[in-house]
Amino acid sequence: MAIYVDASALVARHIEGPARAVARTAMAVDRDWCASALALTEALVLVDRLTDEAVLREDLEDLVRLDWDRCHVVPVDQPCLDRAA
Repeated sequence: MAIYVDASALVARHIEGPARAVARTAMAVDRDWCASALALTEALVLVDRLTDEAVLREDLEDLVRLDWDRCHVVPVDQPCLDRAA
């Protein structure tokens, strides 16, 4: 079985907060991850809003991209968006 990873999980896994343990546990239990093609863009926008410190932002972006490389990406097209709505 695969788990769906959204943008918040991609980021939460690497920052302090209550969602960190949940994301880490879920992503450790099931190592088969899938994500919407939009999730990386959303995660990187979120990272940009979390800190003004360039080094911290770059490190977090690197961690998110490493996780992204492990995800099965689900393409998003208009029929997919229509079904979701």
